Amino acid sequence: MVDTILATQQAERKQFIDSVLERIQQQFQAYHHILRTPSAKLPADEKELKKTLIRGKAILVKEFSKTKQHLTIRELLSGEARVWIELLQPIWLSTPTQVTIHFPMEKGLFSHVIFDEASQIPLAHALGSLQRASHAVVAGDEQQMSPSYYFSSSSKGVDLLHQANYHYNKTKLQHHYRSEHPTLIEFSNRHFYDNQLIVYPSHQHAEKPIQIHFVENGIFTDRQNLEEAKQVATQIEKSLLSSDTLGIVAFSEQQLNCIWKQLSAFAKEKLTDKINNSEAFFRTLEQVQGDECDELIISFGYGKNEDGDFHFRFGPLNQQSGSKRLNVLLTRAKKSIHFFTSVQAVDFEINTNESINLLRLFLMQNEVQSSSKDLVFPFDLKPIVAGNKLTFKSVATHLPDARELVTMDEVLQSRGWEVSYD
Repeated sequence: MVDTILATQQAERKQFIDSVLERIQQQFQAYHHILRTPSAKLPADEKELKKTLIRGKAILVKEFSKTKQHLTIRELLSGEARVWIELLQPIWLSTPTQVTIHFPMEKGLFSHVIFDEASQIPLAHALGSLQRASHAVVAGDEQQMSPSYYFSSSSKGVDLLHQANYHYNKTKLQHHYRSEHPTLIEFSNRHFYDNQLIVYPSHQHAEKPIQIHFVENGIFTDRQNLEEAKQVATQIEKSLLSSDTLGIVAFSEQQLNCIWKQLSAFAKEKLTDKINNSEAFFRTLEQVQGDECDELIISFGYGKNEDGDFHFRFGPLNQQSGSKRLNVLLTRAKKSIHFFTSVQAVDFEINTNESINLLRLFLMQNEVQSSSKDLVFPFDLKPIVAGNKLTFKSVATHLPDARELVTMDEVLQSRGWEVSYD
């Protein structure tokens, strides 16, 4: 039965793709049939359409031959070329600002508009796209940051996701595809998502995906932690030898600059190349949103001063939205997290600030966490594991519906498993 479900799904997917391509091809051929047919043999509506098709095709042919001074998208979509563009280019990938600038202000211009990362889109920026669309889908995460700027006074405002919550029907997306080991998302899953996220492990995974590096002699002075920065730099130079994508985050601009100064000239050049090729990012806490990487290196930086005093002033983390910043940070990694800190959970006092308490809990959980090779699968599934082969027994009794079976099978195979069902 399981094999039948999977085979049917694959067949339906191919059939749907083929039907879309066939419909476009048929429409394209129908237009060319009108172009080839003498006007005297066409009904009145097709005669007018033929004129539009001829002029629209001529505009596009002329534009394709140009090397400069092209017509704008707005001009093309406002003229006869639109009929061809809508057929050949049915999907546009854009930002809300680009939609406002480049597309005609016309209700129903798009059949659907889909917003991703909607918590990062100010409502005012989304209005132009909403006006142009007949239907809207708004996707986002309430536990991630709203549009704001740490050093800006204009950080107040309503984001699109917040507003959509009051007016649109909601569907919870529970599958988490970034983390390749459940441990990487375990903390956020528990404290931000009510343990509702569904995560699938990768065949190739770190034995201990989260490592806390305690810098015993790290001192926070002059708004930076030199000893911690040195150890972070050592880890960066080691990680740069790998082909994995790399993320480096410090809790402050001063600590980030301090880390940069500790890197060798070769490491600086290598890291810069990876950043330019979108294979790495080097950011402060408040700059991280939407990034992802295989390996994430974090420098907390803050710690005890030379007198042994530990002040709980952590910049953006102390703000009202600090817990969301922490959640964003701890969910960037696919394979592993290296968290460098010069303080331990025991150094934190119980605090009225939620984000500081969450950071203390994160350290506490991972300071005592031992290495484990046990793999956890959702829905209480316990397959037989032999190398990279998984064998599931009576899987249909555990999964809520056939869609979950299809999702599980595709994700596990994409993560290096050979999957079979008894």
